[in-house]
Amino acid sequence: MSKRINFAQNKLFLSKLYIDPMISFYKSINGSIIAVEWKKEPNQQKIKNLKEIFNPVEELKEKTLFGEYFGPFNETPSPASTLLSALLNRIGFPEIERVEEYLPLSKERELFDPLLHKKEKQLGQALFSSTLPVAPIIEITNIEEYNKSEGLALNSTELEYLKSLSKKIG
Repeated sequence: MSKRINFAQNKLFLSKLYIDPMISFYKSINGSIIAVEWKKEPNQQKIKNLKEIFNPVEELKEKTLFGEYFGPFNETPSPASTLLSALLNRIGFPEIERVEEYLPLSKERELFDPLLHKKEKQLGQALFSSTLPVAPIIEITNIEEYNKSEGLALNSTELEYLKSLSKKIG
């Protein structure tokens, strides 16, 4: 009997066992923190080149930054991160996994959108690790019922497409 493992479980498993990512921090002139997740520790030349791209930034030697910040959810890369990581991968930084910006919370900047950002009490090496439990895979046998019960608001065209796709892939 084979056990099904969903993609999120598999990615989490692989990232924890086979890849030892590291996060380096850079401070921009406006006070924001740029967190860069590396698949492996970068050499000094890579760091120098990255600093030139992010210019002007200051490399922070600390592995953990204390203070209150807000930025994207650790479970989901921001669209800007996805685009920037892909761009950096193509121009000679294949070891970069993710790049995110965090802003310090202050009296002037105490409001942020909780649907888009998360408040962090510190930025550290587990910044992009998920603490959410992995949801089990569920089998959907009736897409119309599931649509109503979960409030998905799929229209009839989308429902028909999903039914035909389900028949194609079995």
